[in-house]
Amino acid sequence: GEQNFNVEVTYNHLGIMEKFVIKNLENQIIYEITSFYPKNLVYLILGIIFLTLLGFIIFMFFKRRKRLKA
Repeated sequence: GEQNFNVEVTYNHLGIMEKFVIKNLENQIIYEITSFYPKNLVYLILGIIFLTLLGFIIFMFFKRRKRLKA
């Protein structure tokens, strides 16, 4: 059947959606999305790329070192 719901959308100081909540008339949360700053995602991606490159460089160093010893 049809029901009435309250929708709450919260924005941060940059105008990016920060929180999206759907509640029923008894104020019980039905659905909620809480996003995080996109800046954190950029740092996460840069960290993964850096660690991958570091691992590749270390791998190549040991591979070359092993080849020179043989």
